[in-house]
Amino acid sequence: MLTEEQKQKARKAVFKDLEKVRALERHKKAVRSMDLYALPYRIYLDYLKRWDNMEPSEQDTTVSINPCYPDEGYPIDIVRVVTTDDLDIENAPRDKDGRLLYAPFDDIHTLKLSVRNEIFQTIEPLRKWRTPFDDNWRYAYSHFLKGYDIEHFTEFDFFGTNGEITYNDLDLFRKVYAHALNDYEDKVLGEYLEEEPSTTKERKKGYSDMPYRVLLDRGTLVERENLIEQMGIKPSYTEEEYRIVNGSEDDTEG
Repeated sequence: MLTEEQKQKARKAVFKDLEKVRALERHKKAVRSMDLYALPYRIYLDYLKRWDNMEPSEQDTTVSINPCYPDEGYPIDIVRVVTTDDLDIENAPRDKDGRLLYAPFDDIHTLKLSVRNEIFQTIEPLRKWRTPFDDNWRYAYSHFLKGYDIEHFTEFDFFGTNGEITYNDLDLFRKVYAHALNDYEDKVLGEYLEEEPSTTKERKKGYSDMPYRVLLDRGTLVERENLIEQMGIKPSYTEEEYRIVNGSEDDTEG
């Protein structure tokens, strides 16, 4: 029988582990933010921490960052249904050791090329922005740049990794985003979003942050787990990611 003190220690340990898991999840999402939203890693990471600290009622009435932002997401009626028949594990992205980067369905690139093309053709008109050079991007995303010293951002601040780009590339990224921030502060476009748009819980039900949804029965759920095990899926968190979240890598959660 555990004493009250032992129970308290156990609760603290569980809470600490949960916080680490949440931090790792945020890190894994933020590493992809430049590709998905053209938002620097550090800025999107801070956004995710702020979002996680929101009350559920506030989340329900706020449009979160998504591929269709500042809209709520992909309209439900255009979202493609996919099954295990649509998977293409053999040609899915892998790391240098040959392990799959994503579990089946967790990324669109685990789907067959024909299915991906069909989805991309449907969603392309909904993506209103491309880069910080684009007026639609600057209108919707510039307010997230407020308060950051962009001109001194490191490669890790932009991408959540190091050693992938040259100094000249880094200098270019600094100039592009600093220019977008300056334009926002000077209101060059005349009109910018100043915060995330508001919405309603009912309205959100009509949208999805993914352009496809997975239809699995009990048997295919088991099949998915078997695929993960058989194909040597990359572990959810690597040793490097653990080191980052535990503070040995500067600029991650600070």
